[in-house]
Amino acid sequence: MNPLPLDWGSYSRWVCVDDRVGWLKQPTDAELQEAVDRKHGNLPLYKQKYEDIDLLLVADRSFNSGKLYGVENLCVCNPGFRTVYFLSYPESIQCIG
Repeated sequence: MNPLPLDWGSYSRWVCVDDRVGWLKQPTDAELQEAVDRKHGNLPLYKQKYEDIDLLLVADRSFNSGKLYGVENLCVCNPGFRTVYFLSYPESIQCIG
């Protein structure tokens, strides 16, 4: 915590807040493309075991790391997956590539 200015005196109304609060952010195509590209590196390994591979990118909104919400018109370059989906858990899923 940052200290308060001395002129606040003995402020005692502190409230602890856990890490599951925060603002929702709209993901960009570039951010999602970066996630797809990271998974693309494993695609040859996946293809050794399975013929059709779908990629599901999940943003779990109950954690700060997943405070993303789905929007219309997201689009990524699909490097070889059958389909790429973006899930803004627990609300929506959409095909993005």
